Amino acid sequence: NKYAMRTTVYKTICLVIALWLSGSMAFASGNDNIFSPSKLFELESVGEVALSPSKDAIAYTVTVPRPMDHKPGGDYRELHLVNLKSKEVTKLITGEVSVFSLGWTPYGKAITFRANRPEARGTQVYKIDIDSQEVELVLNHSASVSQYYLLENAMVFTSLNDDNPTRVELREKGFNIEIFEEEWRHINLYIHDFATNETHQLTKDVTVFD
Repeated sequence: NKYAMRTTVYKTICLVIALWLSGSMAFASGNDNIFSPSKLFELESVGEVALSPSKDAIAYTVTVPRPMDHKPGGDYRELHLVNLKSKEVTKLITGEVSVFSLGWTPYGKAITFRANRPEARGTQVYKIDIDSQEVELVLNHSASVSQYYLLENAMVFTSLNDDNPTRVELREKGFNIEIFEEEWRHINLYIHDFATNETHQLTKDVTVFD
């Protein structure tokens, strides 16, 4: 309605004036600690947190705005670690990366996460040793992993059905076609046994959610 529209316009004008004033004050004082409009595009924030099994450390992601001169895309998500006893912060994975779905291995020696990295196709589950800071692929599944839960000797996860073999063959020949609605791919539940290195599909012809 008209009242709601006037209220929205009024709030927008107030925000613009506030930002202009804050920018003017920052320029006048020369103080880098004063918030200015340009710093809106430099704000970093915490995305996810995961407490270690021993409760003495927290892994968390830091959302870093994508610079204007980079290719179009979402913000970057770095992986940091804070020691709750020493308060020391370690930047484990930084730069042009996107880390999601944080977790810990059962004994707290490594942090697990999902990411799209050069080592494997699509989004897969990785782990990084908190001491050596070496990244290791947990499982190279045939399709991207959407969710996962790590057990002591196994990993339960969800993923799309394997792509249609005909579509894969056509894509390899250069026919990069996308068909919507006609070829619905279900999200299946899987379990991977680390002892036998075998993956078993637990559901079929249904889509699994949270």
